[in-house]
Amino acid sequence: MSSSVSREAEFVRYPFIPGVETYLRDSGFSIDEISDPKTNSRANDILSRAQDRILEALEKKTSKIRYDDRFVEIFSFIVAMIMVKAISSTFLERAFSRSEGMRSMEAFREERVGAMCNIMNGLFDLKMETVEKLPWRASEDAKMRLQLRVPAEKYLEVMAGLQLLDNPRLALVNNILCRGYIYLSEERLVDIVQDQFSVFIFQRFKRMDKPVRLPPSMQEIVDRISVRLPKPKPYQDSGQYKYIEKILESPIMDGRHRILWLILPPYLVNVKKVTDEEAFEVIMKYMQKCGWHETNGERLVRYNINRAKRIGLKPPRLERLAETNPGLYKTIIEAIAKTEKSI
Repeated sequence: MSSSVSREAEFVRYPFIPGVETYLRDSGFSIDEISDPKTNSRANDILSRAQDRILEALEKKTSKIRYDDRFVEIFSFIVAMIMVKAISSTFLERAFSRSEGMRSMEAFREERVGAMCNIMNGLFDLKMETVEKLPWRASEDAKMRLQLRVPAEKYLEVMAGLQLLDNPRLALVNNILCRGYIYLSEERLVDIVQDQFSVFIFQRFKRMDKPVRLPPSMQEIVDRISVRLPKPKPYQDSGQYKYIEKILESPIMDGRHRILWLILPPYLVNVKKVTDEEAFEVIMKYMQKCGWHETNGERLVRYNINRAKRIGLKPPRLERLAETNPGLYKTIIEAIAKTEKSI
């Protein structure tokens, strides 16, 4: 496979990485050509795919990567971002960022180590490199896992910039430091980029200017999608998160880590809109009531509060939790029932 073809396939998986704009500019195709899709079949394909990507995000459908026409797949991402920005909905910007970020995340999990290394360096300038031999006598397991290294100073600089230093898994004490380098496994790279693709796309939205005027073909799609956006509902009127208030009254021994990252921080900072410190106090009090004594407990709580706030994470509705995490759902229902029975 030629390097240009390989690079194009990479742009399909990660249409937000450096080099995409140059690729599109060199193609000679421009946004102006989308103004009349009836006379340009490629423009019609791009518009159709861009609309699909936005609707997939809005409807929370799994977005699949398409390789049948790589140019259309890459260009449609840019066109979709322009239309989302034109709609002026932070809700849709977050939904689109999350959908596209998750799609790229799934692709990243399947990459070879060398490709992972290149993507990380392109996005975060980590100065990462692959390692063929460890500079110390290591177990066979370590030799198989620790295939990458990053200068320690650069690692700390980037982790601080990404606001990941509170994640215990990424702390220096929980990783291998030798001769000025941090040695990492593929699993650690996944930890680093877990939410970063979505954050990267959302930050791009914040830097973009709202388009003053769109070609009629794009404006038609914008108008159709705009009317489908959910109307914001006041928190106190919804009642969909009452179960979380009941969780706070019900000590739960099993599933505490999932409650910590999936439910409590998103609820407190993004639904109730309490301050970070108030959220921290509520969560720490609850976790202590559950008998939770983690060495890095405070850092883990602060990390999850910051993560929920940074990516705009909302807690799942109870019926959604029953579908996606039936084990945790059962644990929560039983704990709430036990508490209510004792009252």
